[in-house]
Amino acid sequence: MAAEFGNATLWMKLVMLLVSAGFSLHLFAMDVPSGWGRYEIQTCRGNEANCYSNVSSVRAVQALEVIGFLLILISLFLALCLVLLDQLKGNKVAVIVLCITSFLSGMSIIAGIGVFEGITNNYDNRAGAYQYGDGTEFASVIGVMAGVSAMLGGMFCIFELLACS
Repeated sequence: MAAEFGNATLWMKLVMLLVSAGFSLHLFAMDVPSGWGRYEIQTCRGNEANCYSNVSSVRAVQALEVIGFLLILISLFLALCLVLLDQLKGNKVAVIVLCITSFLSGMSIIAGIGVFEGITNNYDNRAGAYQYGDGTEFASVIGVMAGVSAMLGGMFCIFELLACS
């Protein structure tokens, strides 16, 4: 297995590193105890924490994050196969699929976090300023780092395509 890894190009090694980092970060961001991965749809009875009246937006966040997770999982599998298996060396179709899934996963993750941060109302009318500290900021930053890492992996994948042609 070490021989196959040594035969891989620098771009593919970077793609594997970035996609695996993005996968790990996204997994961590979804499981932070106070993060956006733990929010559930509840019926609102007053001013409760973790309670949103816009159920369709919460469903959209869940859908985007699950799509992002599945796509980054596919990207991780393809990156590992392309780096570690000699049979796939030079397979441009697999590299193109890796580019597409990596970009789409990053965009889906970042879009889901954007929708979530849009529905959380941190504006306090009494203070006239935004109030932070509900616990979602840390998970959102980690999630954005996961999305950027996945999209960088897709960009380096394009460099791999350009280097092979």
